[in-house]
Amino acid sequence: MKGSMDASMLELADREIFTKYPNFLSMLIVRKGSIVYERYYRSIGPDDAASVMSVNKSILSALIGIALDKGVLSSLDFKVLDFFPETNINDIDPHVSNLTLGHLLP
Repeated sequence: MKGSMDASMLELADREIFTKYPNFLSMLIVRKGSIVYERYYRSIGPDDAASVMSVNKSILSALIGIALDKGVLSSLDFKVLDFFPETNINDIDPHVSNLTLGHLLP
């Protein structure tokens, strides 16, 4: 599973995570579209759900940045609910209905 990555560096990372980072639950490395390393810690397995905390903000920020760069989005001023046309805005708090993509970014 190690592909063309340096196995000794992966093993070092594995030891460091296991011994120094008790809250680290897994490590997954993808290179050129293939999984090259996958390891689970603390009785967690590939089918177990785990809280990702604020990772969502980082992913959302990256995706919005890519969409802006590629011209899919022209600004951060689009209302979030514009992306969910099936939502009945009459049932939503006005503060929520006015949220823009910019408001979602850290």
